Amino acid sequence: MSNRPGNLARDVPKFLRAAPKGTWVDLAACAGMDTDLWFLDNQTGSYRQVRAICNTCPVQPDCLAYALENRISHGMWGGLNPIQRRQLRRVSA
Repeated sequence: MSNRPGNLARDVPKFLRAAPKGTWVDLAACAGMDTDLWFLDNQTGSYRQVRAICNTCPVQPDCLAYALENRISHGMWGGLNPIQRRQLRRVSA
């Protein structure tokens, strides 16, 4: 798999489709939205738009916990970008 954001975003829906109905995935504010928005190129993209969606999400803590537990290193998860999640893991360790 390439490190290009578009390729990473295509892998996320596989998880989302496999999640049982009624889980945090179904309740997420981003459910049904274009996943490419959450996997911007850190050099040129801005997570501002998706962060605003994350900030309204009722399952933001679940999303962040999933990303931290699975050590997801790309994309916006639970309102935090990859750098912020790395910093959070360092502080928690």
